[in-house]
Amino acid sequence: MKSDLPDAIAGQLHCFISDLRQDSHLSLYKGMLRDFPFEDYSLEDCNYTLSYMFGKELQFSSYEEIRSYLDSAG
Repeated sequence: MKSDLPDAIAGQLHCFISDLRQDSHLSLYKGMLRDFPFEDYSLEDCNYTLSYMFGKELQFSSYEEIRSYLDSAG
């Protein structure tokens, strides 16, 4: 498993890691991450990174839950 998920997401979104928490971009980021290969990373890393990005505690138990969250509005 890879452990550089924040760097990979920032690279996919063409931004700095510190930019991942910009509220004005979160809806856009959700759409841009729908095809991201989260399966290449542990669920623990995904939970930590996505919790950081969206500013709330997120606990996904499957990669399908991550996809459903990213597909949800808001």
